[in-house]
Amino acid sequence: MLLKIALDAGLDENQINDVLNSNLYNSQVEEDEDIALSGGIHGVPFYLFDNKYSIPGALSYDDFKSVLSQIVAENEVDDDKDADSCADGVCKI
Repeated sequence: MLLKIALDAGLDENQINDVLNSNLYNSQVEEDEDIALSGGIHGVPFYLFDNKYSIPGALSYDDFKSVLSQIVAENEVDDDKDADSCADGVCKI
């Protein structure tokens, strides 16, 4: 399955096979697994935004949109208050 996904993404088959048949990225994968498990993630789908907001499980489009809207609203920046942290319409939050 991984080979098909990688091929569909336009990656080189020989390079894909080399990576899949090696331990090249084992430590990074194990680190990601440890982070997930320590964060209470035990299944998929699971969405994590800004290492702060999580959405476990599948949601309908409307529910997902509602959650994302709440996250955006909580992270909006008052442009007048934080004018020094904004440039070209992009603000640091």
